[in-house]
Amino acid sequence: AVRRPTNVLIDGNRNIYIVDSGNNRILRSTCHGIDCIVGCLQSSGNESFELHSPRQLFFDANGNLYVLDANNNRLQQFFLIESRW
Repeated sequence: AVRRPTNVLIDGNRNIYIVDSGNNRILRSTCHGIDCIVGCLQSSGNESFELHSPRQLFFDANGNLYVLDANNNRLQQFFLIESRW
C-alpha cells in the first residue's frame, strides 16, 4: 500500500509516477499495472538504488527522472529504460 504520497506526475505516454515517501520508493502505473522503479526494497538507505524520504520527482527534456531524496540531502538522476510489452 502507498504511505504518504508526496508527488504525482504523468508523463507523455500517460504513465503515472507516484512518490511513495512512507515506503521510500517511486511507483509507476501503466496500462499494464503498477510497478516499483526506484527504492523497491521499501526500506530507507543511502545507496544509489535506495531512497530516504523522497519528496518530489520531475523529468528533464531527455526523459531522465530526478528524485529529491530529502533525508539523504541529494537529488538523484535515474535513466529510465522502456521495456516493450
